[in-house]
Amino acid sequence: NLTKSVRLYESKETAKYIDVEEKHNAYMLLADAYIKAAKLTGERNYADSCYLYIKKIGNYYLAVGSIAHYVHCRYTYVDYLIFCKKYNDALTELLKLKKYLTDDRSTTAYGDYYNYLYEVYSLLGDYRNALKCHEKYMEYKMAFVNDSTLNTIKDAEVERAHMLDSVNHHYETLRIAAEHQNEMHRQRAKMVAFILVAIVFAFIFVVLFFYY
Repeated sequence: NLTKSVRLYESKETAKYIDVEEKHNAYMLLADAYIKAAKLTGERNYADSCYLYIKKIGNYYLAVGSIAHYVHCRYTYVDYLIFCKKYNDALTELLKLKKYLTDDRSTTAYGDYYNYLYEVYSLLGDYRNALKCHEKYMEYKMAFVNDSTLNTIKDAEVERAHMLDSVNHHYETLRIAAEHQNEMHRQRAKMVAFILVAIVFAFIFVVLFFYY
């Protein structure tokens, strides 16, 4: 399906930004798919296909300012280098990437980065640096878990407040409806009493009229 989408985008040249963007997104997804297939099967041709689409992407995402996509593509390239056992090249690529991780709030981005470094340092046999990177990875991972937990709690509190508002609104509606119903019963009772009194007075009037 990804290959078909790439062929469709490549079948006609277009200057529309959305078409160019989606074509490169298809390249990125296809590169990911090929490197995953290479890891699962050990087939080098899959890895080479991954590299082909990484080259097609080039610095596109960097040029358009989509840093997150650019970093993702370079990680895919690192996966390719690891598959090819080019561990020093993979390390060089990772060290160049750090300058693009400028958002200190992005614990996930830094966690992924140090996890890749941990893997590469381990493959190089540099266990001292591997341990440091693993500690950094766990630090960012725990920060992400804590942030996620806090966000989950906040979301739960908002949902609880919303539910309470809904319940209160529901009971307020029921209370108003009950008061309205009671008022209708009172009015109906008054009307019935008035009619009964009128009937009694009419009966007394008729009796007195015929009596006298």
